Amino acid sequence: MGKNDDLSAFLADHTDHLARTAYLLTGDHGAARELTVRALITVGKRWPRWYRPEDIALREILRDYLTTRPPVPEDFPLSGRSPSERAALVARSYCGLPDAVTVEIPELFAALHQEYEQADEVDLAALAAAQPPVDVADEVLRAVRGNRRRRIALTVGASALSAGVLAAAVAVEVVMVAGRTWPTPAAMPATLSEPVAYAYRSLCEKETDIPCLQWRLITVSGKEWRVPDAAYGDESTFHITLDGTRVAYVDTGGRAVARDLTTGVRRPVGSGLAGEGAFFVSSRNGRYIGLNSTTESRFMLDLTTGVSTPLLSDELIAIDDQGTRFETATEGGTTTLTAEDVAEETRSSAPLAPGQLDSGAVLAPDGHTLAVVSKDRTLITIDATTGKPTGNPIDLNPATGEKAYADRWLNGEEVLVRIWTKENERCLAINPITGAIRIHRLDMINAFLGKLD
Repeated sequence: MGKNDDLSAFLADHTDHLARTAYLLTGDHGAARELTVRALITVGKRWPRWYRPEDIALREILRDYLTTRPPVPEDFPLSGRSPSERAALVARSYCGLPDAVTVEIPELFAALHQEYEQADEVDLAALAAAQPPVDVADEVLRAVRGNRRRRIALTVGASALSAGVLAAAVAVEVVMVAGRTWPTPAAMPATLSEPVAYAYRSLCEKETDIPCLQWRLITVSGKEWRVPDAAYGDESTFHITLDGTRVAYVDTGGRAVARDLTTGVRRPVGSGLAGEGAFFVSSRNGRYIGLNSTTESRFMLDLTTGVSTPLLSDELIAIDDQGTRFETATEGGTTTLTAEDVAEETRSSAPLAPGQLDSGAVLAPDGHTLAVVSKDRTLITIDATTGKPTGNPIDLNPATGEKAYADRWLNGEEVLVRIWTKENERCLAINPITGAIRIHRLDMINAFLGKLD
C-alpha cells in the first residue's frame, strides 16, 4: 500500500480483510463491524502519515478488542480460548503481524511469546470467510472529514471537494504505479507554515520514476511535500532539527545544504562536496548544523550567520544551543571526547572507555549529559565534560540483524532509542536513571524524525 494512496482506495482494498480479522476475535458479525469502523476512523484521522496503514488498522482492532473484550458466542470455534490467546493466534497465524506492531500492545506481545497447550487446529481462513463483506466507507469518511485537522483530497468523488481544494488537487501531478494512481505532492516551497514531522525516501516501481524518486517531507498536520534537489541514493541522508523548522541534506550536486523553513534562508554546510558517509547533527534549537563525512572535511554551520567552521576531529557527535561542539578523535587506540566553544576554546577533554561510543550521541536538555549506544548495544549516559558514565547501563538486547541508536532526549529524563531492521522498527523511551522502559509509538518507521507530537 503506498503512502500517498488515497483513503477511499485503502478502504476499498482492506476493509473486508479487517472485518474478517475482527470476526475471528469476536465471533459476531455486528461486533466485528464495530471494531472495523473504529479502527478505520483512527487510521483515517491521521491519513496519510502511516507507513503501513493496514498494519496500524489491524493493531487498532486488536488493541480495541483486548480493551473492550466483547462477549464471544459459546458455539464459536475459538470461544474456548482466552481473549489474549485468541488475539495472539489471530495476530500470528492469520495476520502475520511483526513484533514491531504487536510490541505496542503489551498483553498481546506477552501472549505471542507464551507457550500454550496444544489446541485443536482451526482453519482460520475458512472460519473468517463466514464474515460477509461490509460497506463502511461512507461512515468512516464522514467521521474523518468531520474531525480531521485538514481536508482529505480524494481521487474518487472529487465532486464533493470545494472549488479551492479541487483546483489544488488538479494541479498535483499524478503517476501510475502497478496500475493505481498515486498523486505526486508539490515541491517544497522556500518556507513552510508548520514544522516537519518526518522525512522518508519514496518507494517507486521503477528506478526511472521521476519525480516519484525523491525525498518526501510530512508536516505535523499531514501535509506532504517532495524535495527535488535532495540526493536520493541508498546512502543519502536527511536531517530535521528537533523543532521541525530546519532541515539539512546532501543535494543532487553532492553538496551539503541547510534550510531554515521559517525564513527561507538556505546556506551551504562547508565549502566543498559532502563526501561519502555524510550525516548531520544539530543543536536542540536548530541554529547549529554539523556535517560529518568519512572522506571529506567536517564542518559546523551557524545557520544564523552563515559561517561554516572546519573541524579537525574524527567525528562531531553533538552541539549545544550556544554552539559548543562535542567531538571525538582516536589516536593510538584511545578515543578522546573534547568540548570546544564557538571561540575555538577547549572547555574540556577526557578519554572514553573502549567501546563506549558506537553510533553517535544525543545531548540532554541540560547540556551536560550525553546518551550513547555502546558497541555492545547498551544504552549508557556519560558526563559530557569528564566522559564518565552516569545513570544505569540499559541492555538493549537487539535481535540478530537489528541496529540500535539513540535518536533524541524526549524530555529531561527519557531517551528515545530506535531498534530496527529494513522491515521493522521498535522504539523505546528509556529512563537511564531509573531503568524504566516503555514503548514509544511512531507513525513512520525507517524515517528521519523531526518534531514529535
